Amino acid sequence: DDKAVFAFAKGEMKRQIDELRAAYTKDPSILERKYPKIPVTPQTQTLSVAALVFRLVVERAKGGAHFQWTANDAEDFTHAITGLANADVVVLDGKWADRVGGLTPAVVFSCGQMDAFLDWCESAAPDQSA
Repeated sequence: DDKAVFAFAKGEMKRQIDELRAAYTKDPSILERKYPKIPVTPQTQTLSVAALVFRLVVERAKGGAHFQWTANDAEDFTHAITGLANADVVVLDGKWADRVGGLTPAVVFSCGQMDAFLDWCESAAPDQSA
């Protein structure tokens, strides 16, 4: 059953994130070993963004920007990586828009900012009046 497989994958990702966060709070240098900053090239674009987002999630295991990772964050996480790596603009869940805004050159809007997103689309569209 696809639902069971997807639920297992989300739970497994939560387990791995929790494990990484626990290791990071004990030894912050683990981040550089696990998720080094990868230069962005056409071949490494998605991988470099994935590493940046993983770093962000793990770094926020403590401190003022801390957030509790839930199994449902796995889906938002994968959507964020794909959009941030490959699009000029992305619309994400509000929590994730706040978390990843400014991480890459992609312009990030939340679902609650649809008017601003549409304004951006209109301003980015080529002028068809010529």
